[in-house]
Amino acid sequence: MYRKNDIILAVDYHDGNFVVRQLDTQTGEECLLKRPTTAENIRRVVDDAGVLAKASGGRIIWVMESTTGWARVKDLLGSSAKMVVANVLEMPLPPKARRKKTDKIDTKRLLREVVSGNLPLAFQPPRKLRELRRVVALRESLVSRRTAVQNWINRYLAHETWLDRGGLWSAKGMVRLRSFAASLTGLDAVTWSVKLDELEHLAPLIERVETELFAVHRSWPLAQRIDEIYGIAEISSVSILARIGPIKRFSNAEELISFAGLAPGVRQSDDTRHYG
Repeated sequence: MYRKNDIILAVDYHDGNFVVRQLDTQTGEECLLKRPTTAENIRRVVDDAGVLAKASGGRIIWVMESTTGWARVKDLLGSSAKMVVANVLEMPLPPKARRKKTDKIDTKRLLREVVSGNLPLAFQPPRKLRELRRVVALRESLVSRRTAVQNWINRYLAHETWLDRGGLWSAKGMVRLRSFAASLTGLDAVTWSVKLDELEHLAPLIERVETELFAVHRSWPLAQRIDEIYGIAEISSVSILARIGPIKRFSNAEELISFAGLAPGVRQSDDTRHYG
């Protein structure tokens, strides 16, 4: 990950301030810096470290956690530093008695793992993949909200009425629901009006997002290959590939299964066994 003449900047990054633990790997000298989080201050820290790196013929290694705004920092640094993003969820925890969390301790911990070669790396999805993931997540959010409203309507009708609940979400079904809502009085009339308005408002939003995902599918041969699997359609294939990212980042099938949360777990003690 680093050479013996590199300058490593282990960073604990926050919106207000960022703390940098700088290590000159050639001399072993460390220093600790704290600056307000601005683009200018980040550039200044990297430029100052660049003077040392240039003198030793090394590079600048910028190390930060995956839970922070690494994407905008990476765009800011460009080619002036090598970006390393740590997967903090996979980093070993210290003993409970020493489990303090401060910016100084966090940067020391990052630096220690880098130097030892044990730093677990996080995937850095490129901008297009980040955009696609956001669209996929947006659709999931909209569909989830639509499902929640439909479930509420279904429960209300089952609990409060004897109305037939078949075909509720078709065009004719929505006419029936509007007619029923118009017959209500009091607070239920308000609640039903808002629920049906929301349901009808969600429909064009979901259609708009799905139109974009269909377009991605048409231009993505790999998504079209996944689509050939029985039970997986266009939007599902795009969503699956967006979540996975480049398949080569997984060294074997077991890693992909674990990433997807599909790996079975077993906890056994004597004759007792629990599956997860």
